[in-house]
Amino acid sequence: MDGMKQRADGTPELAQRDESRRGGATGGGTGTPADAATRPDRAALRAEWAAAFGTPPHPYLSERFLAKALAWQRQCAAAGGFPRSLGKRLDLIGPGGSGRTQPAASLAPGTLLAREWNGRIHHVEVLEDGFRFDGRSFRSLSAIARRITGTPWSGPRFFGLRRRKADG
Repeated sequence: MDGMKQRADGTPELAQRDESRRGGATGGGTGTPADAATRPDRAALRAEWAAAFGTPPHPYLSERFLAKALAWQRQCAAAGGFPRSLGKRLDLIGPGGSGRTQPAASLAPGTLLAREWNGRIHHVEVLEDGFRFDGRSFRSLSAIARRITGTPWSGPRFFGLRRRKADG
């Protein structure tokens, strides 16, 4: 028990958990009753979220999450916003987006892709809204690569449009 604090009766004194480092038991600030009184209530957080993000938050998001997301939003706005390229990527993968992380515009409609696999050459035509392979339309090159190989592949990588990270 060297170095441990002891009570007057000789028993070891247990360290008190410092709740203030992690936001306290109340979810923010120092965890004191005064802090709880100054913290916005759930309705105020939901209203601020709707104003900041343009849609109401999901009903099951915690107050702590709402507060942290709003703090991030304020910090981002103070720094001039996030990069435009990030906004474009988020629009692509968000609700109503195509789900693609790379715009389909990188391949012009009418482009023909060819890939040899197991001694057979496979041809894919790029369409406005997807791809054509063996007379069928597909939304992604990955679906076509899976159909050809029978295993999951990155379609762009399978067709030679992307390299491995180690390759450069």
